[in-house]
Amino acid sequence: MFGAPRSVTWPLTRPQGPGGSWLSWRLLDVEGLSDLQVVATNSSPEPRSTTVGIYSADGEVALYEQELDFAPRQLRRLRVPAEELAEWPRRHPELAYVRIGMAPLMTANGKPYVLMRYGDGPLSVRHG
Repeated sequence: MFGAPRSVTWPLTRPQGPGGSWLSWRLLDVEGLSDLQVVATNSSPEPRSTTVGIYSADGEVALYEQELDFAPRQLRRLRVPAEELAEWPRRHPELAYVRIGMAPLMTANGKPYVLMRYGDGPLSVRHG
């Protein structure tokens, strides 16, 4: 982003307010992906609900979605079933990357963390 005009960087870096749909800019490689988990936190003192999903790189195809209810300040972890991950290449042979999304975003800084494992390698973490 360094050196890019403000008109380009502002839409990519501005805070996303609660209540809106959010789709990660980060592309996650699906080749060899054996474990995918999304860790979301309701930082609000109020109960909240959201739908957490995994989407195609263009955001057009919902590969996996789950609605989650949160108590105040609660953390929830959604794990995509291994059988589901294994089916993605068969159902979507063109699929190379995915994005994480939430709708609605529960708080202004409510973007989730993503835990991933490739093959039988170590678990890694990415911020939404």
